[in-house]
Amino acid sequence: MWGKVSHATGKITLLSDGNGEFTKAMGLLLDDNPALGLRSKRYVAVLEDGIVQSLLIEPNASKCTITCAENIVDIL
Repeated sequence: MWGKVSHATGKITLLSDGNGEFTKAMGLLLDDNPALGLRSKRYVAVLEDGIVQSLLIEPNASKCTITCAENIVDIL
C-alpha cells in the first residue's frame, strides 16, 4: 500500500519483516519500551543484487535524522 501511495511501485522493492527474523539476524532489534515489546530500530538498508551497499541506523529511536529521505536520495 505504501509503495502504491508513494508511487514507488516498479522503481524500488519494498520488503516487510513481519516476524522480525531479518531484523534479529541484522542485530537491529530494539527493546527500549516494555509496553511495545521487541521492535525494529529505525534503519534503511540499500541493497544491490542482494548485497548491502549502505546501512543507515538511527542512534535515537524517537528521531529521524540519518534515515531521512534526503540522505537516502543522496546515496542512491
